[in-house]
Amino acid sequence: MARYLRIYIAVAAIALLAAAHYLLQPFSLTRHRRATASSRTQSYSSSPGVFDEEDGQLIDSSGLVVDEKGLVSYSQDNATGHPIEMLIERGRKLAEEMDSKIASVTSVKDSVMDYVTAFGMGPPRGFEAWYAYTQSVPAPHPPPLPSLIPLAHRPVLPFLSHPAALLRERVEKLRETDEFIFTLTFVPDGQGDRGTACKTNEEWHAEDWRVRDNGRVLVRGAAAWSWRCNNTLTLLLPFLPLMPEEMFIQTPPVELAFSVDDGPRGMIHNTFRERSEALARAGRYLVLNDLIDDLSAESQYGEESKTFIADFDKSVDYCMNPDLMNLTKWNSDLVGVPLDGVFETVKFIPWEEKKNSKAFWRGTATGLFHDKFSAWRQSQRERLHWFGTNTTGTVPLLLPDGSIKDWDRANLVDKWLDVGLSGGPTQCNVEDGTCAVMAEEIDFKDRVNKQESLNNGWSSRFRRLLQGNNVVFKSTLYDMLIPWYHYVPTKLDYSDIFDTLAFFQGSPDGRIPGRDDLAKEIAAHAYEFVQERWREEDMRSFMYLLLLEYWRLMSDDRKATSYQG
Repeated sequence: MARYLRIYIAVAAIALLAAAHYLLQPFSLTRHRRATASSRTQSYSSSPGVFDEEDGQLIDSSGLVVDEKGLVSYSQDNATGHPIEMLIERGRKLAEEMDSKIASVTSVKDSVMDYVTAFGMGPPRGFEAWYAYTQSVPAPHPPPLPSLIPLAHRPVLPFLSHPAALLRERVEKLRETDEFIFTLTFVPDGQGDRGTACKTNEEWHAEDWRVRDNGRVLVRGAAAWSWRCNNTLTLLLPFLPLMPEEMFIQTPPVELAFSVDDGPRGMIHNTFRERSEALARAGRYLVLNDLIDDLSAESQYGEESKTFIADFDKSVDYCMNPDLMNLTKWNSDLVGVPLDGVFETVKFIPWEEKKNSKAFWRGTATGLFHDKFSAWRQSQRERLHWFGTNTTGTVPLLLPDGSIKDWDRANLVDKWLDVGLSGGPTQCNVEDGTCAVMAEEIDFKDRVNKQESLNNGWSSRFRRLLQGNNVVFKSTLYDMLIPWYHYVPTKLDYSDIFDTLAFFQGSPDGRIPGRDDLAKEIAAHAYEFVQERWREEDMRSFMYLLLLEYWRLMSDDRKATSYQG
């Protein structure tokens, strides 16, 4: 049984760094709100339910109590069962609810209602064309439910409180000054760069730029025509002819900025974000005099009882958990779809034939530049390496029968983990001595076959791991993937990993059996998800809706670029 352990935040970002100082005439984006809709938006969450106003806890449809941090607690004093077993059952119920919700959408009207309910405002212009695209794909169709792909809307929303003119200035500046940026500008068909012509649903490949005519896109910036830029064109060009023609004749033209770097580009204070979102829904622009620096009162992952993630979004909310600020690259980026590794396939190995029963991860020390000014020891990779190679002390282990017993950490590491950095110091400053420090502090492991490892782990590579009939341990940002059903969620500080492994593996001495049957079930769900919900058509459906959102964002008349149906 193989379990791949990999923690990373993966971002292929459309970078917009904006600050606004204008107040323009308000417009309305909330015309489609139902009369009974609450003014407080309820975004899609992997923990649907209602919060108790007094203690901030959530009793969801499965009956589990989820706290405001997105965690489920376990204490021997009031235990009603093993928390992971209950979370897996909860995952099954959430999957049934999601399937039922998808089946209930039979018209563009239903899809619009889902958008309004989830985001508190009407969708962008061209929404009916996006719906039609989802239905044109052979079954199973990409779900026409915006609430299931909130990353197409949620990161865009705060920027709707900024004038489009300001955002265009920022994009232009990025294009002219940033070596990691390429931009795509939409123009009338035939006026784009040579090589970008692509008919409806016709595939486009990087080598086609040599033989194709002028299309609908101008490619600019220092990273133009790089391989990641070409990957983006491969994904976008086939469905651009299906998008509203008005998007390609707008003045000024719509220009999108993409970053090819593998890290986030921006981060905004939660209070500022909430204020920006409220103004955006009301169709108003932001006037900002100063920023509020205070975070909410300190709170931490509880140490008095065992806790496990139920809702990933809440579990990494740094305003509820300020101690996570140094452990995450939570950001305000607009997230696109990278294709790195998407077309790689792995051999399907039946669960019973898997020989490696350890949680496995191997990767190089990439993801950030290491120098004396960066907190590189707090990087996910370095922390994961030291977590997986630390053999000192004991660990209070929650066993499958609900008991808690201390075990030597060295025994657990040897039995359950094969985790570590490989390849030696990289992306580091030789002159200031950081490379030498890394070589001294990190006991680098041998390299392994790339089918079993990740380095700069873009989100697209997650697909390959799910496809391999594995139980994937991950901190993820995919809302359609259900924790404990498609994958095993892990905390950013890795404090839940040994307890989770104990549940599936059993006690280290073999006296208490683990739930290998449930691990097999999760792996099967992951494989099924890749085959049915992570196809090229599904990725294009996401990008289609994201481009419509971006079109509205970059338009001076946002009311005109909102859905009028």
